[in-house]
Amino acid sequence: PAISVTDGNKFEGGQSISCPAGYYLSGTYCKYCNKGFVCIAGSGSATPVDNVQGYECPLGHYCDPELSVLEIKCPKGTYRNDIKGKTINDCQKCPENTYNKEEGQALCQSCGTGATSLEG
Repeated sequence: PAISVTDGNKFEGGQSISCPAGYYLSGTYCKYCNKGFVCIAGSGSATPVDNVQGYECPLGHYCDPELSVLEIKCPKGTYRNDIKGKTINDCQKCPENTYNKEEGQALCQSCGTGATSLEG
């Protein structure tokens, strides 16, 4: 049967079947996984940590299932040195005299001798 993946909608006929990635099964409803977590298809938990149903959002990323079913990399010039980031605002700007030229980083790199940079 066709399913609706809109948060809170029942599957067609109210059948309790697996939810797609980004959602977890709550009774006969598929609900968005909690921010800060990634739910793998078939998850029965809003906050999975077993790497089978899902996992905590990793370093250098934020996880918002309404935007993406997978973790989203923090942009260049930012970092996240803790797990379970929920929004892009959890990505911090690199401090003055450090940089990041890559996305999804947990730390910023020092500019080195004779080089400087502004925040971010």
